[in-house]
Amino acid sequence: MNRHENMRVIALDVRPRRLGYVVFEGPTRLIDWGVKRFEVEVRHVERIVRLVAVYHPSVILLRNVRKNSSRHTPAFRSVHRRIVNWANSVELPIAYVTEAAVRQTFSASAKATKERIARLIAGCFPELAWHVPPPRKLWQSESRSMPIFDAAALALAYFAKKDPMAVRKFIVESVSFHRPLGGVAR
Repeated sequence: MNRHENMRVIALDVRPRRLGYVVFEGPTRLIDWGVKRFEVEVRHVERIVRLVAVYHPSVILLRNVRKNSSRHTPAFRSVHRRIVNWANSVELPIAYVTEAAVRQTFSASAKATKERIARLIAGCFPELAWHVPPPRKLWQSESRSMPIFDAAALALAYFAKKDPMAVRKFIVESVSFHRPLGGVAR
């Protein structure tokens, strides 16, 4: 993983009116994270331009959304197209990460649900522990902080494509070192 240890990436979880992001320098160093909400879809690119200006990433990571996915809406496609067009115009590479790659990265967990993946990520990066949402009931909407964990999962899956054993070892060692997150104050 040596040549990827200092690679800076921005992983984006794109939603029509929200943008979750994380900035990583290699798979073990989380630099920044957050969720931005917008009134109109056009604001996504403005926020990404600012992030790129501050962090100068080597690549932008996006989720590869299947056409039959519930996320593949006209609003999503519009936002996604604007992001890709902007990145191409400034010659910034985009890498796509599939859901299967995310599941494979976290497959050591018995059932890699979004909530379980969020807890594993918080085990790797304790600074995110207070963002871990409580388990969601079927009738509840998704937590506002979940896009942070979705973006972080994309980044770790991307680095796992480069060096799967090192990332898996990092996840296992980080989670086993920290106490369980069941008692995290919310």
